[in-house]
Amino acid sequence: MILDAPKRTSHAKYEKYKRENNYRQILKERLDFLLRHSINFEDFKQKAHALNIKVDEHHKSKDYGQVINYQLTDLPQQRPARDYTLNKKSRKYSFDKLVERFEKNHIEGVYHIDQINQAFQDEQQKLEQEPDLEFVIQPWQIEKDTMNAIYVRVEYGRYEEGVIKIPDYKLDKLEDGFYKAYFKNKDSFYFINDEANKSKFLKGTVLSKILSGESGTILQRKNSAIQNVREMVAALNLISERQVNGEKAVEVLGQKFMDDVDQIKQALQNLDDHILKQNEQLKYENPTEENKLKIKALQLERKDLQAQYQKVVKKMKTYDAGQEIVQEKLKEKEINKEKTQDIPL
Repeated sequence: MILDAPKRTSHAKYEKYKRENNYRQILKERLDFLLRHSINFEDFKQKAHALNIKVDEHHKSKDYGQVINYQLTDLPQQRPARDYTLNKKSRKYSFDKLVERFEKNHIEGVYHIDQINQAFQDEQQKLEQEPDLEFVIQPWQIEKDTMNAIYVRVEYGRYEEGVIKIPDYKLDKLEDGFYKAYFKNKDSFYFINDEANKSKFLKGTVLSKILSGESGTILQRKNSAIQNVREMVAALNLISERQVNGEKAVEVLGQKFMDDVDQIKQALQNLDDHILKQNEQLKYENPTEENKLKIKALQLERKDLQAQYQKVVKKMKTYDAGQEIVQEKLKEKEINKEKTQDIPL
């Protein structure tokens, strides 16, 4: 008799645990926010203190020169993290890189010290912990269901068949024995082949395609451009609150904002090209269920990105319309002032 025992954990619980215990990830999330909302190093230090980060720039390294140590003060982080351990490739949290980034920011486009904590909390709530891939695993695909994992039997390649363990933190249990799976592209799963010498690791992208293809469910992908959309909306909201207008608004939003607009347009165009290519192939091939599902998944991905982008466009149009009204009122005020001055005493 198989007991319907609850899983020891789940994807939702794991993400919550990870956010609360992965100190380096938490540090980087807070630092990345401060990079966008500081105007100089002193401003950065004050705001870091407001976000419970201790910043100690008085360190030297033989290999890296001046080094900044970062430590969370609201969590039991045992040892401070040096800037080069948080980002080895470009050292974007080093003193020189921080100063270089702050020079691109404008005081009208950053949060004040008394706003920084609440603004960060608001952004974190909006940032959904979205995986790269989501799909549903059906009960018939599950060979074994335990308290900390499920085991699925899959066919890989032409003649290879084996079992893969999917841990509980990658799953959320639905009704009637169904599971929602959440994978990262770079996840690795051990494929235990019936012939031991053929066992291997499968990437999350490969396994998700196999399992979603078997169940006939749509594989939902996360588009990286959506995160840029969220940041753009936040930037537009902020400069609207500060009543920044005209050419100054373009300067405050900065080049990254304009680059993000171009990136989203390009992402939409790439999806259109991909969908068109898939549809063209169907004209000359017998359409399989797998191909149909692939097109449907691409269409859903595009629809999601387009909906997010429309939010930015709407905000920009509303913002532009508001600025036009302000400019008209200013002109009207100037005309009335000139008329008043022309009236003889």
